[in-house]
Amino acid sequence: MAIPIRENKKDQEGPHQQFEVAISLDDENHKFMVVATNLVDTRDYFEIKVNGEEDIMKVMAKFNSNFTLIAKSLRIMNEVMVLLNPKMLSQM
Repeated sequence: MAIPIRENKKDQEGPHQQFEVAISLDDENHKFMVVATNLVDTRDYFEIKVNGEEDIMKVMAKFNSNFTLIAKSLRIMNEVMVLLNPKMLSQM
């Protein structure tokens, strides 16, 4: 899915760049990965990896196993992609 990911800076509003977001969950090997690739410059990409059944279960519980909510919770902060707590989204 292509979504805008905004930089989490108060002085700069709105989505800045469009990213293609791919989310994979490998239950057998206990790996979870989120990859965001810039649609304008495909060399610009970010990834988040979570390994281990317990850590993955925590992430899935926090987001109700909703991959769309996970994608909407992504932000770029200091050149790093982070996954915000979904409770924080309602406060922004």
